[in-house]
Amino acid sequence: MKIIIGVVIGIIIGRLMGYLLDRLHVVTGVKTFDGFVSLSLTFMTYGLTEFLHGYGFLAVFFVGLTLRYYEKISGDYKKKMHDFIHEIERLLLTVWIILFGGSLINGVLEMTDWRGLVFALIFILIIRPLAGLIGLAGVKDPIRSKLAVGFLGIRGIGSVFYLAWAMVKFEEFESRTELYGITAYVILISIVLHGITAPSIIEYFKDSRTQEQPEKSGKAE
Repeated sequence: MKIIIGVVIGIIIGRLMGYLLDRLHVVTGVKTFDGFVSLSLTFMTYGLTEFLHGYGFLAVFFVGLTLRYYEKISGDYKKKMHDFIHEIERLLLTVWIILFGGSLINGVLEMTDWRGLVFALIFILIIRPLAGLIGLAGVKDPIRSKLAVGFLGIRGIGSVFYLAWAMVKFEEFESRTELYGITAYVILISIVLHGITAPSIIEYFKDSRTQEQPEKSGKAE
């Protein structure tokens, strides 16, 4: 039910916001073409959805998806909103990494032992890429693209949020401290490993796409 609430609210708010952005300046003369709208929309959607007992993250995702494909909003303004959110995301990620570094100094990794470290490595290198492949089943992209999508990611904010949420729901779970230690290892390894490899992987796919375009043009001729 929470999933349905999140999806429905996200679509409704996205459509409503798209209509307002398209019509408000015409009817009232008020121009709201500001990237900050995307941030306020995120907070409003998340808060409203959680208040109605839905999944806020899911609702925010569908708001963005709905606005992206709302035809009557100009592409320039969509890009402006996207760029603003991207910059805010990078800023918050920096703050998050600083806070995470503080937790490392305070000994969060000591909540588990070497077995937690081994599991974190297995999770990042094997389990997560396989889960990505399963999730992308039916997508027509090449297998290397699917592997790249499955391999890259994590960084940690969502991992900590959902772990904390699970611990609230299951207060009697005995190994909660060990799970926090394993999660910390996963985040730390992800920051280092994906931070080093992501630029090269992204550049590789950009070069591959650039090479494929002339080939397609040549075949068309």
